[in-house]
Amino acid sequence: MKRSALIVLALTLACSGGSTNPPGPKPVATVSVVAPSTTVLVGQRVEFSFAAFDASGGAVSGKSATWTSSAPEFAFVTSTGVVTGVAGGVTTITANVDGKTGSQLITVTTASEACSTTPPLALQLGEARVLSGAERSNICLLGGAPVNEYLLLAVNNSLDTTGKTLATSFSATGTAPAIGAPAALARLAAPGSPIKLQRRPGRDHAFDSRLRQTERTELGPRLRGGGRTAAYSRMRAAAVTRQSEGGGASLKGVTGVPPVGTLVTLNTRSSSSCSNPTLNTGRVVAVGTSSIIIADTLAPAGGFTTAEYQGFATTFDTLVFPLDTAAFGAPSDLDANGRVVIFFTQAVNQLTAPGASSVIGGFFFARDLFPVAGAPGLQACPASNEAEMFYVPVVDPASVYNTQFKNKGTMLVDLLGTLAHEFEHLISAGRRAYVNNADDFESVWLSEGLAHLAEELLFFRISGLSTRADIALSQINNAAVVATTNAYLADNFLRLGEYLKAPDAFSPYANNDELATRGAAWQFLRYAIDLGPGNQNNYLRALVNAKTNGMANLAAVIGPLFPGGITTAFRSWALAQFVDNTGLTADPTLQFASWNFRSVLTNQIGFTGFPLKPRALVNGGTQSFTLQAGGAAYMRFRVNPGVAAFVLPVTLPAAVDLVLVRTQ
Repeated sequence: MKRSALIVLALTLACSGGSTNPPGPKPVATVSVVAPSTTVLVGQRVEFSFAAFDASGGAVSGKSATWTSSAPEFAFVTSTGVVTGVAGGVTTITANVDGKTGSQLITVTTASEACSTTPPLALQLGEARVLSGAERSNICLLGGAPVNEYLLLAVNNSLDTTGKTLATSFSATGTAPAIGAPAALARLAAPGSPIKLQRRPGRDHAFDSRLRQTERTELGPRLRGGGRTAAYSRMRAAAVTRQSEGGGASLKGVTGVPPVGTLVTLNTRSSSSCSNPTLNTGRVVAVGTSSIIIADTLAPAGGFTTAEYQGFATTFDTLVFPLDTAAFGAPSDLDANGRVVIFFTQAVNQLTAPGASSVIGGFFFARDLFPVAGAPGLQACPASNEAEMFYVPVVDPASVYNTQFKNKGTMLVDLLGTLAHEFEHLISAGRRAYVNNADDFESVWLSEGLAHLAEELLFFRISGLSTRADIALSQINNAAVVATTNAYLADNFLRLGEYLKAPDAFSPYANNDELATRGAAWQFLRYAIDLGPGNQNNYLRALVNAKTNGMANLAAVIGPLFPGGITTAFRSWALAQFVDNTGLTADPTLQFASWNFRSVLTNQIGFTGFPLKPRALVNGGTQSFTLQAGGAAYMRFRVNPGVAAFVLPVTLPAAVDLVLVRTQ
């Protein structure tokens, strides 16, 4: 049996080739040294690596190398391949793997020699330098003791508003990641506080945007012609004559100031301007000094009482009306009654679908500023209500339409913010149409920025806080101010935060009506008018009372506040996003005078920390951006002592401005 077993074993070995061991790895034929840079600075440590290959070019893994330097007096190398510059000179770094070698020649230079072809930039702490000439092509920085840190800002200063973008990219050598917050920013954490800002159910900005776009496309052409001011005067004169004779003025045949109880039929359609009206009947329920309140006769039961409607009229007359007219100017007055119609109608409730995440809380539609019948110099809009008016929702206690408008108290608060916003739109449209003879309505981005500013003005009026007071979270220090902030300002903070999360992709003047665009436009307007001397309302009225619109309007009013005009304004505003309230600079053009946004936005309304997160620009790395016109890219890095660092703009269009700031 032993002999048989041996025979079987011999046969088995023969069939398997005589061995049970798998083939071994192929021997190393060549070695390649991988060097992050062929230039090493004195005192700089650079990690080299190697790759081993067999005779057929296949990678051989699992090997280690023995490292040597041909001139250790210039640079020595550790057993793991870390090269350290010692003195100026040339040496060869060699990796030996199983007797095969690969080498890399390197040059060791001092920091001053490294910047010999590109003069090094020397910035004081807090200095912001707009780079020009050769500085834009190669930025050389020498590290000082103990450490220097920088912010590099790239701003697309093209004033194009059509959505065109510019690609830009940057590479770095010798830089290191910034460690934590710069010393000047370390104190910016929001103070410990139970205060928590929160937003209301979001406004449906897409609806608002559609209205503004409809005004520009369908109603704007009706503004392109002379004689409107004269036609407007004739309309008002005719209204005054009819009122004095006891006849009907505009507002569908109602006398100039209708008594309580008067029934009125109004078009509530929001999806078209001058055709296909949707008619709703309302009853005049209150008349104020600046308002006429009308309630839809088909509103659900349990809504506002007559006394509550009258109280609302009084609040509008004494708060919203004087606030907005002081800031933006008086509204037009087609029917010469000195009042604005506020129509409470379930037609507005029906615009918000049950379960929707956003709310349509009311609107203004410029079609109501046009006459039903045309007149010389004034084109007709047959579906117009011929009145300065707003449409707002009714109280819906039983949630007949949705759950958003059940509570009277909440509605009264929200309606004030809505009307402050929409009243700015009404004032702007009426004055453009009949007072200033402008050729078009305002561009959407600037129109919405101004309307959101009107909401902020309401916050300041109710809270008692002041503009230009650098308000921090700690100053929102009682329940009443928190409630006012949440009602009239938290949404602006939220929109701004959306911009700060992606400042390269958004801007204050893009025609996309994104939340981020609205937030940036509001903040830019607040920043700019805070810098202007005198009464801030002067700048707001100038913007509303212009014949131009969009960028031309903004440049004419805001540009003169900055030495370099509107492009300097946008660049300085972008830089202020990072340096404001850091103590780095006292330059007022790099501060937000009214708000400490780092304090207010940090850990509030859903943000974890301050929303602006600069990217790291590190040794051997590249950062690339697609910059929206008006968009900005933020990059942080440090330069260690004894090191020369280079930042190379690989792709840099002429319209992209570069600003370097030393932050530590």
